[in-house]
Amino acid sequence: MRHLADTLLTVMATVLGGPDDLFTRHTAAPWDFTLSRYPPAHETGPATPCQYRVGPHTDVGLITLLDRQTGRGGLQVHDDVHGWQDAPWEPGTITLNIGDLMARWGGDRWRSGRHRVLPPPPDAPHEELTSLVYFHSCTPGTTVESLPAPLGRRSYAPVVACEYFESKMAAIRATEQGPVKGPQRDREATRRRPHGNSRPRHGPSSARTQVLHAVRCPCGRP
Repeated sequence: MRHLADTLLTVMATVLGGPDDLFTRHTAAPWDFTLSRYPPAHETGPATPCQYRVGPHTDVGLITLLDRQTGRGGLQVHDDVHGWQDAPWEPGTITLNIGDLMARWGGDRWRSGRHRVLPPPPDAPHEELTSLVYFHSCTPGTTVESLPAPLGRRSYAPVVACEYFESKMAAIRATEQGPVKGPQRDREATRRRPHGNSRPRHGPSSARTQVLHAVRCPCGRP
């Protein structure tokens, strides 16, 4: 997956007319690999309104690769025109998500994709899905600056990858420590502390999600 991720970053650099290693020269260290199991409804109970297997969010890093099973309660993506839609899926393919850091780096040439995972639908209560997720990001001290126009379409303030990641995690922790509104999130997890490149799943969740993480800290801590 690491090789595939760097190959995709090389293709993106070529599209921009830059050197092949425009992005990959900065991807020597961090990664975050997740194996997620989404149990069927008879294990979790029925979903209530506005509950998800994974709540709406974007990923923090550069790109995310998903080897996933499709289903009625599967991945959805959001766009400004059509709203929420089922993510395209073809057998034997990998799904690519753009992360927040890549959106900043490319000046919104590629926008980070807001996505969610739906609960099992009433007419498919026994649906059980598994996803293999690989998050790819920058080495800790990389300064990410938006590409100038006409390549970039929006200019963001420069950020250091590690500091940006930490600020995102701090904002999420602050939100999660606030008053709980609506159904309490319920997740079973066997994992290390999420120092990788994924934004923790948030929002009400209807299904327990069993998660295994293999994580490298983007800031060099264990």
